[in-house]
Amino acid sequence: MLKKIAFVAHEFGLFSGHGGIASYLYNICKYILFNHKEVNLYVLVNCYDEHSDLLSCEQLKVIKINDSKDVYKHLASIKPDFVEVADYAALALDCLLAKNLKKQFSQTVFAVHHHTASRECYEWNTSLPIKYANFFIKDSFMKEKLQIMLADAQISPSRFMSDYVKKNYFIHDEVKAFNHLNMDKVDDREIMKEKLSQSYDFEQFTDTFNIFIISRVEGRKNQRFLVEQFIKFKRKVSKTKLFIVGNSNYDEITNEECRYQIFKEIPPEFRNDILFFDFANSKQKEKFIAIGDLCVLPSTFESFSIALGETILKGAPGMASKYTGCCDYLGKTVDVAAFDPFSDNDLAEKIENFYNMSKEERMKILSIQQETFTKVTSPSITVDSRLKWINEKLKSPKNSFHLDSWQFVNGEEVVSFNSNHVILTPNNKKNKLIACFLENFTFNHNFDDKVIMFNENYAYINEIIDAVDYGCPIMILNAQNVFSKGSLISYKEILSEIKKRKEQVIEIVINGFGNLEPNRVHLNYMLILNEKLDFKGNVNG
Repeated sequence: MLKKIAFVAHEFGLFSGHGGIASYLYNICKYILFNHKEVNLYVLVNCYDEHSDLLSCEQLKVIKINDSKDVYKHLASIKPDFVEVADYAALALDCLLAKNLKKQFSQTVFAVHHHTASRECYEWNTSLPIKYANFFIKDSFMKEKLQIMLADAQISPSRFMSDYVKKNYFIHDEVKAFNHLNMDKVDDREIMKEKLSQSYDFEQFTDTFNIFIISRVEGRKNQRFLVEQFIKFKRKVSKTKLFIVGNSNYDEITNEECRYQIFKEIPPEFRNDILFFDFANSKQKEKFIAIGDLCVLPSTFESFSIALGETILKGAPGMASKYTGCCDYLGKTVDVAAFDPFSDNDLAEKIENFYNMSKEERMKILSIQQETFTKVTSPSITVDSRLKWINEKLKSPKNSFHLDSWQFVNGEEVVSFNSNHVILTPNNKKNKLIACFLENFTFNHNFDDKVIMFNENYAYINEIIDAVDYGCPIMILNAQNVFSKGSLISYKEILSEIKKRKEQVIEIVINGFGNLEPNRVHLNYMLILNEKLDFKGNVNG
């Protein structure tokens, strides 16, 4: 019976500048507190709204934490039945390592909530592969990937995100999609507008077609793309304005404020019609919704935007990329409301198409979106079914297993392959430590086709060559699927096979591992393999 749930993330509550995970946790906790009083909730976060109305609830305990070690300490004391941990920052990694190595938390099910992790934050912000990120982001990514592999279950807020995780993290687990909860009801925008008009002059916006976005201004939210598409639309329809509302982040590469980056690129003749505003709370948002004809979320990728859905409920139709979780609630309007972010003109054309619709056609689109969003974010689908799913997970724990046999290959030796798994080491100094770890550690099927790199500290390996250069022992799981029993294998065959799996490298830190010593023979062979890479473009510019 489910009695204790712990939510672990980096933020919680509705404080100024909060992110999507913070409001999601607030909403789900509020519903459980008032509708499932038999469940006690624990929220472990780096920061939270200290004035939240939920803090007075006896069933809820909010605990401020710094890192994964803090989480381990608190959860060891709480002993929850179920832990939902955000993918970002891998805050339950120490707990999962203890579960698989020391057999702690044997009665606790850990599920990773795939919202937006370090990889997504960086790649969706910059459009660059994570191998170009700084060391902090790379380290976080490696921890997050290991947390995913070790978790008992995987959940996401949308069908898009479930598919994305399966494809990009190479996991065998099902990624169960539960849309985020929303408790707001459909508003009458005309009544809201009439009330606001007593304090604000909306007359100047009555004869223009008003597009707006309410979101943090940053690379992955893609406001720059919306500005480009708006300008194309404005060249055809002069009486139109764009409102960009939200606090601004700084560019990952240049450290320049994202809002200023966008503004300085706008041609002077369009600047009076592209208006920027800072963070808006729920009441302040109503002013933009009251005058807005269309809300566009320009993100190329997005896990699930509650903010766009809330705007739809308040009376403004929405558009979003077809590569976002928003498609779950755009419903039958997806053909006219979901755009291709990789097309030069699709969004501008979709906006123009919407502009040319009659009032009745626009209202039909709004009605369908409101109905679909209300349905998919209802408590019965998002929370009650989730709690039922959790109870099923508690009854049927995930299968795990110990590795049955492994074989070390050192230096330049050629050996007869007679095991199921093979470990390439630069020397034999760490073999006993690795063997002791493997004898006690339990694996699951997410590791079936992975390469495991043993290290002293987490450090993202851009290429396998870096692991060899560091002197890391590297393990191929299920090597019997590659090498025949009794066949002769050498470091060259092993390195060639490892290189093929460079996207499936997992890193495990072993305490007391100490300094590593690279094998220059291995490194020289990897350099020869890397010479076969095909480079695109002129590297000299």
